[in-house]
Amino acid sequence: MDNWTKKQIVQSDLLDKTYSNITIRIKANGFVVYGKDNMSKALFLDEYSFARGFNNSLIKEILEKEYKTILKNDASIKFLYPVNYFSIVPQSYFKEQELSAYFLNSISKINIDLFDYNFTKVNLPDVICVNACSKGSIQDVKLNFPISEVIPETQILINTCLENYKQNIKTRPNSLFLNFSGDNVDDVLFVDDKFLLMNRFEYRTIENFIYFVLNTLSQTKQSTALVDIVILGDIQKQSSIVSTLSKYFDRIHFIPSEIEMDNVVSHTYILETKA
Repeated sequence: MDNWTKKQIVQSDLLDKTYSNITIRIKANGFVVYGKDNMSKALFLDEYSFARGFNNSLIKEILEKEYKTILKNDASIKFLYPVNYFSIVPQSYFKEQELSAYFLNSISKINIDLFDYNFTKVNLPDVICVNACSKGSIQDVKLNFPISEVIPETQILINTCLENYKQNIKTRPNSLFLNFSGDNVDDVLFVDDKFLLMNRFEYRTIENFIYFVLNTLSQTKQSTALVDIVILGDIQKQSSIVSTLSKYFDRIHFIPSEIEMDNVVSHTYILETKA
């Protein structure tokens, strides 16, 4: 019995098509594989779940088994990896030599060496995103796939939210983006064409979740009546969380996918299609 299960989200009719671009997004308990050609016309999107928790060695095994022909064609591979913690730092205060110092309030001193630290520039001016990842996790990917491009998920998230905000700024000048991933939510807030903040919080109950959302707006002195909620990630449109949000916010949106897929789940796979 396999230690994993596969779910086909999008399946191309062009089965023999050469896919030149592959994006793999690592998730908490599995990963997603998204493939397209240079014209972005032929594509597939598959999601894998592990039966016994996350297993990094299974990723290469599955890829070699399921996508042997594609990998032999020297496809360009991108890996999107999750980060345990992140910190948004103004470029004027940024020091590359002391990355762990940006996590003194979120990672205890005894655990500070359990993580690898890196940083990335995003499409926001004068902003650096510093990431903390489980020690050795990125190195494992680079060793198994030496020709791949390894990208922190935070980079794609910020750029995706910024792009969507710019496209809709006339009708949504104040937008709070919520990206759901397991029990974590990353929130990104734009107000009057300015980036205000990006945070992560963990929630256990709906009440807990609503508290964090309202507290974010309270700290930035924003009114719920003037803020649009924009959702992406692992959340169902008909969920009790979305229903509860509608009691506080008049305008709730889901980022649409640029590829053809079930509209109910299209917002779930935004990051891999944007990489």
